[in-house]
Order: sequence, then C-alpha cells, then structure tokens
Amino acid sequence: QKETTGKMLAIVLTLVGAVAGDPFRVSNALGDAMVLQRGEPVALWGVGAAVGGPVRVTVGGQSFTGSADSSGAWVASNVGPFEAGDHGVITITDSSNANITLSDVLWGDVFLCSGQSNMVFSAIQSFTAKEDIADADLPQYQAIRLFTSSPKFVSAPTKDFPGVEQVWTRPNSTAVGNPKAFSYFSSVCWVTGKAIFDSLNSTVPVGLLCSAVGGTRVKDWSGPDALAKCNQTAGTGVPTASLSWSSAVPNSTASRVGGANSGLWYGMISPILQMRFKAAFWIQGESDVNPSDSVMEPQRGGAYYGCAIRAMVQDWRVNFKQTLPFMWMQLSPWVGHEAATSFYQLPAIRQAQLTVTTLDHTGFASAVDLGDPDPSTNTWGGVHWRTKQPAALRFAAVARHLVYGSAEQYQGPAAASATQAAGAAKVTVTFASETVSPGLVLKPMVCPFFALNQPSNVERCGWLETRTATGNWTNTTFAIGTGGSTLDVDASAGTVEVRYLYADWPVATVFNAAGFPATPFVLNVTVGR
Repeated sequence: QKETTGKMLAIVLTLVGAVAGDPFRVSNALGDAMVLQRGEPVALWGVGAAVGGPVRVTVGGQSFTGSADSSGAWVASNVGPFEAGDHGVITITDSSNANITLSDVLWGDVFLCSGQSNMVFSAIQSFTAKEDIADADLPQYQAIRLFTSSPKFVSAPTKDFPGVEQVWTRPNSTAVGNPKAFSYFSSVCWVTGKAIFDSLNSTVPVGLLCSAVGGTRVKDWSGPDALAKCNQTAGTGVPTASLSWSSAVPNSTASRVGGANSGLWYGMISPILQMRFKAAFWIQGESDVNPSDSVMEPQRGGAYYGCAIRAMVQDWRVNFKQTLPFMWMQLSPWVGHEAATSFYQLPAIRQAQLTVTTLDHTGFASAVDLGDPDPSTNTWGGVHWRTKQPAALRFAAVARHLVYGSAEQYQGPAAASATQAAGAAKVTVTFASETVSPGLVLKPMVCPFFALNQPSNVERCGWLETRTATGNWTNTTFAIGTGGSTLDVDASAGTVEVRYLYADWPVATVFNAAGFPATPFVLNVTVGR
C-alpha cells in the first residue's frame, strides 16, 4: 500500500489508530492482498482525506465516488459489483490528489471467523498441524487470503481495529503456522476456508478474517442494543468478580478496559461493520458456562445464553446491514474450567446454543464427539480440543448447504419426539427425517476416563438416560428401530423424559450414515397407543 499525506488537518478523530494529521489511508481492516466480496457493491473506507471533499476509487477501468466528512474520515460505499477474480490495482484519490494504491486484491467470498479460544486455537496446535500447515505452501491455495486482528477490548465504537496481528496475506507455512499458540492462523478458520475453496473448484478466491479472543463471553461480543433484549441481572448470591473482566478463563491476552459489556463488539466487530461477508463462523460459549448448579451468576448459564446469543446474531445483522449467514459450533466435551464445579451447566449451554436455529440462515456443526480427554498430553487443557480438522470440515459442509445450496447431508440426527405405549417397557425416539437419511448408525464409544483411571470424572460422562415421574435419571440401553430411522429405548413404564448426551462429556454413539453425530436432546415422553 502506498500512502501519500494530504494536507495536515488540525483535528482530533475518535477512531482508534487515527490521530490529528493522520495520513490519507485505508482502514487497517483493508490492504494489499485482501479479498473483497464478489457479486455486490462493497465499501472502502479510511481516514486522512481532504476535509469534506470527494474521494474517487478506480478499479477495473471503472470509477466510483465517495466522500470525506469534517474529520477527514472517508468512505466509498458502492464500489463494484465485480465477479470473482483479479480486477487489477485499486487506486483511491482524494480532492487534494493524495492517493492510495492497493495491489494483489482479489474478489471472491469473504468469511468472518469469530468467538473465543477454540476459534483462536492455532493451526500449529492441532492434531493435523503438519498436514494443514504444509497445505498453505501449495500453489493451488494462493487465492485464499488471511487476516488476524489483535485481541483488545475498548469502550467505544471504532472504525479501525485497535491492533492487527496479521495483515492481509497470501497463505504460506509461516502465515498459517506461527509457532506461538493461540496466534495465527486459526486452525478451524483455515481448514474450513480451504475446504470451501476446494468445493468451489478453486475458481473463487476466499478471504478469511479472524477476529476472535480467548476467554470471552457472549456479552463481550454484543452491542448495547443486543444486551437490552435480555435480562442482565438475573442471579443471586453472586460474587462481585463475576461482573468484572476477572471472570475470563486463561489464554485471553486481550487488553481490557473498564466496563463489563460490549468491549469486543466495539473493538473487534465495529471496525468491520462496513465490510461485506459471505457468512460468519462462530465458536464460543465455554466461558458462559455457569460455575455452579445451585447459584446462577448474572450474564451466565443456559437461560441467559439462549437469549443473548440469539439477540447478538440479530443485532449483528442489523449493524452489518445484511442477513449474515451465521454458523456456530456446538460445544465439545471437556472437564475442568467452569465445568469443574458444576454437572449440568455445560450441557445446558449446548442446549441453549440451539436457540440460534430459530433464526433464518443459521446452521451449526457439532463437536460433541471430538473431545480431547487426556490433559497429560494436551498443554492447553481439555477445553481446547485438538481435533480441529474434522470440526472444520463439518463447518464447511454446513456452509455448502446454507450458503451455496448443496443438497448433501450436513447435519447429525435431530430428535423430534419420544413416545411410549401405555404400559410398555420401551420408548421410541423419532428423528427429523432429513437428518437421518439414509439411516442411523451406532458407533462403539466409551467414557474415556475409565482408560485414564480417573474414576471421579466417570460420572461426568453422559449416555442415553430416562426418568420416571418419581425417579432419578438412569442410564439405559437402546437399539436402532425397524426402518433404521428411530431408536428403541429400554425404559420403565411411565417414563416421562428421555435425554441424550446431557453431560460435560457426551459419549456419542448415535450417528447418521454420513458420519455426523446426533444432536444432544432432552424430550418429554408422550403416551401413544
């Protein structure tokens, strides 16, 4: 990028990274080697333009006009549209003839990768690190471009990222395989983007922008309007610390400022609200697990999360000014961290995540069978599962369906109902037909803590359980029913509920033939004939 300083303006900008006399430049979310969204007009923006004057953008032999405000902040909001490919150098000129040149810019599909530490989790940390990092040097992947923002909380909206860890770059083993843990590039984001690129026959460039911070909660990523939609004060007997930044789990390197809400909405999302994305991928919720089964902290737990995550998605869409397709990861198994002092709060978050599916253009991939149980071999703790490649490939399958209209199977069996004939010793669980085709498959899985000789953790494993009106939850046996799309569950007469994988460590045994695990469920049992 070439920057030419225009007239020095005696102004004070409220933008992070912008000061009086800022040179004429683009936002630090933009730059050489980026990908811009194909097929629709996009915005270019920045600071330092001649005050109040026009700004001209030239690309592909076409010119587009924007303008600067009284501070010199400028935007050209209708550049394009352009189809996938390379349309040449972008030149941006203000009314003083200062200019910016952006080179090696491609037009394709741009994806936002966000959330907490399991999205930050670097390619170098995963089980498939060697393979995934080596792929970054292959010539066929040079039309994928990468960007990583720096983690930082701020207290007001910004038009620049407070910091950039990795400017837009072509992939290579260094850009993808930084040896520093929880750095760049995100393992899930890279593998997902690469799989999408492959499915587009390597003809559509893919931009991957990772803006994620470890140890963060949904309230941090939610703007004030989203927070206003949910009760922020529910809970009793709550330590004061729960309302401060100190509630973050380890591996968060974000610099925090005063105030307990919206810090990442301001610092990590506001700077890219003018950018156009094809879709967003989200891995988050671990830090929203309430650490107690008896005392609910404000802004934590399944009831709060179910409201807050849905409100966040809706608010993002309002502020991005698009119905942003939103894909999220159902949380993996783990023990410890917040789940160390509760038994039902982690599975409650998994169930709460499902509220997002009530919104259009949303979908999820599951990590309930991808746990990483042996802390002696995992430097980063069991909450940071290393089986990132299969999770990313599931994300890509969801995207192919949700974003590109593929008819392939992309989700696991989803239970729809549970029925029991009067007096019968069996409950029949029926699944949504579109999620089981061509049929259910049972896989042998065991609670890993038996082999690890951790008897205290065995009780944190969950299988399929039933409950009568007067009894406790009881593990039970089951088999695939006639026709291959239902489960016949052994149960006492008068069973009122059945649940599957409602535990910190789900022991996933039910899959469909496409290899996707069944979604954890809790169902009331209805009496049939």
